[in-house]
Parts: sequence; C-alpha cells; structure tokens
Amino acid sequence: MIIFIPGLNQAPASFIFSNPNVKFLCLSFNKKMRPNLSNDLKQIRKIFKNNSKSVVIAHSIAALLIEWLIQNENLDIRDNKLIYMAPAFYPPTILAKIVKVSARGVLSHLPVPSLAPPKSRARSYVELSIYREILVLNEGIALSKCTADVIVDQRDEMLNIKYLKGISQLEVVRENQFPHHRCYTSLKRIID
Repeated sequence: MIIFIPGLNQAPASFIFSNPNVKFLCLSFNKKMRPNLSNDLKQIRKIFKNNSKSVVIAHSIAALLIEWLIQNENLDIRDNKLIYMAPAFYPPTILAKIVKVSARGVLSHLPVPSLAPPKSRARSYVELSIYREILVLNEGIALSKCTADVIVDQRDEMLNIKYLKGISQLEVVRENQFPHHRCYTSLKRIID
C-alpha cells in the first residue's frame, strides 16, 4: 500500500493517480479549516502505529512533521519506506528570524497569499503563524540525520536546494510543471 500525505495548502482532490492502492492521509492544512499541527502530529503517529510495510510519501510540511517526529520523539516508522517530496526543510536565515519574531499576536493572523493555481490549493492564503511554526519545527531537524529518500525539483520556488545537499538520499529532478514545489510529475512516476 502507498500512503500519500499532501503538503501545506494542497487540495487532495488535485492529485490524480491511477494506482488503486493509494491511500490519502489528509491533515488539517489540506482542508479549508485553520491548520492544527498538534492534531496533525497525532494523526501521523497513528498512521505509523497502524501500518507497516507501506510506502509513505510525504510532501512538503508533511515530510517536515514526520522527520521532526523521527528526530525528536523517536517515531518508530516500522517497516515502512519513506519518501519525502520537496520537504519543508529551511535553513536558519535572517528572513526566517524576522518571520519567527513578527508572526506573533495580531500579525500571526496576517494572510500570506498562495501562488499555487486555484485548482491545486485548499485555500487562497495561509496565515503567517503557520510559517512561523514551520520554521520553529526546522530548528529540531538535522539534515544529516535524515535517512528518507528525498526528491526535489531543481527549480523549486520554496526551497534552497544548496541547503538540502546535506541530505544523503537527495535526488534533484527537473520538472516542467509550475509550481515546481508540487513535484507532481515525480509523484505520478513513483505512485502510478
């Protein structure tokens, strides 16, 4: 069985696969509701507790959440194979520090517009506080400890590919579909 977990603000219905053995795990950030990362972490723990010998493909923030659980809570992935598509791993930068400091209080609700095509997104924006949470989770990640297979597009709009070179199982691909962060061509290649 293949378990696919879409990334932040990705509409699950926009991923069309012909493989009937794909099970979608939709987290709060794939729905129109406000994301709740603590509930999402509970769902991820449960999926690994209840499944073994599956291929788990996690996109963007879903990959970040899984890797954070592995490195910080010793999540037992059992006999599951992990593949991260465009994981939301970000280096500590001045911009990251500014976002973490400013995304509190009233500013935390500031809407950041999505550049993704309307058909592929769950909402038209994501609140700044979610990006702050992503950056805070990144502080608990050591790229050198990541053992999952990682696939990123060399033209990814969201990621720093040079930073990701610290991952031993990194595969850099070139896709011809925007947004490149979605890695849809590679997802179809792996799943179908």
